[in-house]
Amino acid sequence: MSSQSFQTIGGFINRGSPERVSGQPVFVLRTRPWSETSLLVDLLSRDFGRVSVRARGAKRPTSPWRGILAEFCPLQAAWSGSGATKTLTGLRWMGDFAPVEGEALLAGFYLNELVMRLTALEDPQEGLFEAYWGALRVLSGQERGKTVEQALRLFEMRLLELSGYGLPRTFEDGTYELRGAELVRAGAGGSGPRYSAALLREIVQCHFSDPAVLRAAKSLLRSIIAAAVGDRPLNSRRILSELHRL
Repeated sequence: MSSQSFQTIGGFINRGSPERVSGQPVFVLRTRPWSETSLLVDLLSRDFGRVSVRARGAKRPTSPWRGILAEFCPLQAAWSGSGATKTLTGLRWMGDFAPVEGEALLAGFYLNELVMRLTALEDPQEGLFEAYWGALRVLSGQERGKTVEQALRLFEMRLLELSGYGLPRTFEDGTYELRGAELVRAGAGGSGPRYSAALLREIVQCHFSDPAVLRAAKSLLRSIIAAAVGDRPLNSRRILSELHRL
């Protein structure tokens, strides 16, 4: 699938009724049991943000959705309903997308958990779907020129910006410290992590080809995300950290 494929799908979207959507590009974020034969599925959609749907009969061996209702596969979905949880009515695999494997697979689940924790249901956020898809292309090896670490930092930057936790665009000369999820000018007696204005400018401009900037961005963004998600830490981040210590 070319990098433009999802954009061309837009012509098939039917928005005649807000209670019925078809031809919507999506990725599966999470699946959970709903009944003996059905699943609850969280989707990241291009035009409607995160959507929760019931996939009736999806666990049956004869279900046409059984083989494709999985994370990191580009899908085209249809659903109906006016409540918080919709009913999935159609699903089609878009094809031609390399699998996400190995440690990159854990990184993919980290992306999914970030979206689940930092977005609200049915809150369209312009550019989030494209940022997620771009990260997956790196994780699957389909896009060269970026490392997995760079892809994660780029996605974190975009998601934090859309969620209201983004970094300021400009910094006056000096030193800044992180207090909670906010960067402020460093003062006497501060105990939070400190960053120079020059380094923060490099991070804001996503100059992640520089290893020093990439390391600083990882530390900074990890702290902001921890403050944003609150007392319940990210499971995928913990697993990744433990693997790196082995």
